[in-house]
Amino acid sequence: MAKIMLNDMEFITKHGACPHEYEFDQKFKVDVFMYTDCVLEAGATDDLSLTINYADAYDVVADIMYGDHVDLLETLAFRIGTDLLNTYAVIDKVKVEVRKMQPPITGFNGTAAVEVTIKR
Repeated sequence: MAKIMLNDMEFITKHGACPHEYEFDQKFKVDVFMYTDCVLEAGATDDLSLTINYADAYDVVADIMYGDHVDLLETLAFRIGTDLLNTYAVIDKVKVEVRKMQPPITGFNGTAAVEVTIKR
């Protein structure tokens, strides 16, 4: 098994449970790890149609990140994972991490993140 990764995808959008998070954009980063066996055949044949087109996979992620407002990082991660599994039958397992780069926590200077792993 191999994995295809999209790392540090950055989105400026509105998500979060606090009232001001409905009004003001903030930065999110997303990592996606798609586990599949299709890489072996695609690599041997150099045939893009046999693997996951990561430009198209990015579009799946972007549609969710720029879509309807949600309160929870958990919701974003779950939707991204399930949409990727529904889009690509060759994915056996997907791991998604969504990070809020400046969460509204007084005195906190780190990121808040949720990671989900979804298997078929």
